[in-house]
This record gives sequence, structure tokens and C-alpha cells, in this order.
Amino acid sequence: MDKVVFGDTALKLIATYTGPDHSLVTRCQFWIAQLGHKPWLDITPEDIERALSVYMAAGKSKVIRSGRPPNVTRRVVATGEPHAPATINKLLMAFPTLVKMAKERYLLPRSYQSPTKFVTKQREDNARYIEITRAEIDRLILVAGLARWKPLPAIIATAASTGLRLGNLRKLKWSDINFDKKLISVPTSKNGSAYSCALSNSAIEQLHKIKRAHYQPSDLVFGNHHFVRSYKSAVKDAGLEGKLTCFHLLRHVAASLLSQANASELTVMSQLGQKSPSMARRYSHLSNQHLVDAVGRAWSN
Repeated sequence: MDKVVFGDTALKLIATYTGPDHSLVTRCQFWIAQLGHKPWLDITPEDIERALSVYMAAGKSKVIRSGRPPNVTRRVVATGEPHAPATINKLLMAFPTLVKMAKERYLLPRSYQSPTKFVTKQREDNARYIEITRAEIDRLILVAGLARWKPLPAIIATAASTGLRLGNLRKLKWSDINFDKKLISVPTSKNGSAYSCALSNSAIEQLHKIKRAHYQPSDLVFGNHHFVRSYKSAVKDAGLEGKLTCFHLLRHVAASLLSQANASELTVMSQLGQKSPSMARRYSHLSNQHLVDAVGRAWSN
């Protein structure tokens, strides 16, 4: 057992992973690159901390594409921006995930403790409140109508009212939308569970605009279109660059507007699909109507 090399087994373990967190493999590959040469039992908390220091020092990076298909070249460049505390913590927690997988296959003794247990996590501020008004979001949706990609107003309105992550929006099918009940069914959230979220009247109006006459229920509503540039242009034209620096912040907009409408914390969590075993017990008795009512108040004229 002392000679079991971390990198050899970790590569095989991540090849078997079929869970909902698609970025887990990338995070695990970081640990393999940093500590893959060491036996599992020789990895110390200090090794973990040194690896995290390397990651934090490198900061964020982005992919620069140039050329035209099929001769597109890509290069990764540093942005100079630091990683968010939540990103660092996710990277840290990928290691104990590997430990758990190794124990399940009897590659590590049950008594083995992950060295990450003795590493302090970064302090996070997950409840990011955005000072933004309905009028500003309405202006953004209106300006987005100038984009070449016609579904842009619809995806913005949907994200801002439901808080759906981009990954869920890309997988959204017309069959997942119940226009009569003003609800979207999310088959699989980031935490692996299904939930429902309510649509605003504005989002329903925009979705109807892009709904083709001869559509199939299995058709994707938005698909994998690359609309980041169009979104950033709309944000700039609406004068919201300082508030909406990336598309993901529309998820925080959804929570912020609900809070402004005096929605309870449990309602906000339910609308955004933020669940834990203890919290689920507290709002399991609630119907979806409380979501529709809260979103209706937040987006009422």
C-alpha cells in the first residue's frame, strides 16, 4: 500500500467518473500534475498547500482564438486576475473526492485521512447581492434585441428570473418549459438533483418570440451558440458593465430581485436550486406556487 503512486491510480479513477460535475476531471488533473509522482501515503498537508500556492500565483487564464475555420489556433494567456475563493475551495475538495473513490475500490485503507483535512479553506461570500433594478434589466433585455443572435433577449430574461446556470440553459428543452404553470423543470442541477424554478412574464414573452411554429419538444431552446461577445455588447450598450461583468452574475440578479421583493431565504434557495439535506426538510412541504408568486411580485409592473 505504501508504494501505490497517486498519479497512476488517480488517472484511472477519473476515467470512471460519470457524475454531474463535469469540471471535476480538470481539477483532479491539476492534482495529478502537481503530486502525481508521490505515493498516496507520502502526500502531506504542506504538499497540498504548496500546490494551491502555485495555482493561486498563476491566477485566472483565458483562451485566445485566432484565424478562421478550419485553421483556428488557440493559446492560453494569463489575465492577471486572482481566482475566486470558491474556485480555490473547489480545487481543494477535488482531492478528497479522489480519496473517497480510491477507498471505494480498496486502493486506500479505510483509516486513511485526506491531507486536505488539515488545510484551511478560503473564506467565501456566496450570497453576492447585486444592486440592480428591474428597470436596468428590462433595458438590458431591450438592448439585447439588437444582437444578431435573436434568442439573446430570451436567454437573458430567463437567466435573470430563474437563476439558471449557463450549463442548464444550454441543455434546456422546450419540453422542460410549462408555459401554463410558468415553470421550468430542471432534470439535473449542479448538485445532481432535479428541481423546478419559476419564470417571469418577461421571460415567457421572450421565449414565445423565439418558439418556432414547427418545433419538437426535444429541441434545445438555446443550444450551444457562443453568444458571450453579443452579451457583453448588450451589457455595455445598457450601461451595466460595472454590475454585470459576466453572464453568471444574472444568477445573482435573480436572487437579488427576489430579495428586493421580500421573498424568504428558503424561497430564494428553492428558486435557485440550492439544496442540502437539512434545508430540503425545511421547505419540502412548499408547492411550486410560492415560486411563481414570488417571481410574479419581483417582475410585476
